[in-house]
Amino acid sequence: AKVFGIRMIYALPMIILFAPLFLGSFAMPFMMDGSNGSEVSPFFLVFMVIFAGSMCLLIPLSIAIAVIVPAAELHAIDKNDFSAGFRIREWWAIFRANMGGFLAAFGIYYAASIVMGLVFQLLMVTLVLACLLPILIPALTTYMALIMYVTIAQAYRDGKAKLALTELAPAQ
Repeated sequence: AKVFGIRMIYALPMIILFAPLFLGSFAMPFMMDGSNGSEVSPFFLVFMVIFAGSMCLLIPLSIAIAVIVPAAELHAIDKNDFSAGFRIREWWAIFRANMGGFLAAFGIYYAASIVMGLVFQLLMVTLVLACLLPILIPALTTYMALIMYVTIAQAYRDGKAKLALTELAPAQ
């Protein structure tokens, strides 16, 4: 619950940005149902420009959150305190000490997500294996969470070790 809460709070800017776009894209077919083509074209063009511009903001923001927030989550777990996830100075030092490790963890998780997406697609196109989806989706999703949090935990542990070494080095 702590990890979910921390991730949701850090994702609030994305949710606030994306919610009106989602609702607008859902409502547009209903709003334009009785309109003719000349009325729909300008509205649709404006909506698509706004949607594309928002995606240009949303995609980099979501990647940044996906790379950075796990350090906050692990810091909250390490300290056994929900508010530790929001003490940015504390976990940011650990993240910065092993930024390459956190980026590698994200890369591993991202690559595994692509592979799992392909596996799901292959399962869905075969009739017999598609029947196994209710069993395999929870199992593979759990496995993906394990991949993500094990690699992030290793990056966090290494970051703490590197930070401890850098704090000891000036004292000597």
